[in-house]
Amino acid sequence: MQLAYVLSSPQGRITRDEFWAGFAALALFGLGAAAVVLATIGATVAGRIVLLLVLLLLLYPWFAVFAKRYQDRGRPARRAVYAVAVGVIVAVLWIVGVFQPAVSGWLLVAATVAVVAWYVIELGVPRGTVGDNAYGPDLLAR
Repeated sequence: MQLAYVLSSPQGRITRDEFWAGFAALALFGLGAAAVVLATIGATVAGRIVLLLVLLLLLYPWFAVFAKRYQDRGRPARRAVYAVAVGVIVAVLWIVGVFQPAVSGWLLVAATVAVVAWYVIELGVPRGTVGDNAYGPDLLAR
């Protein structure tokens, strides 16, 4: 598996293992960047702007990973746009301070966890299409 291929293009298919590798790499990079920004700049306006820039930097690789995995399951890549849009909405809500320790903040966190869990299960658990599909050959038949 080449991580650069997994993260760089929405074309083709990837296996569950490749999905999890890409997911882990992007999540760890994003969390690491957030930890560094929050530890050095803090949750100030400047820190939140830097985090927004990190989010923008990661949009395309997230889309590539999700798109390839959807295509492995025989579904169009445009479904990945919805997954990435949810992530952007959640990140922007956090950056502007909507996720506060109030009842509405906790409800948003619970809804976010539910949506993320659904996408993770949808893309990370089921096997891809058996045999060739419109997006390429069966990767497990190699």
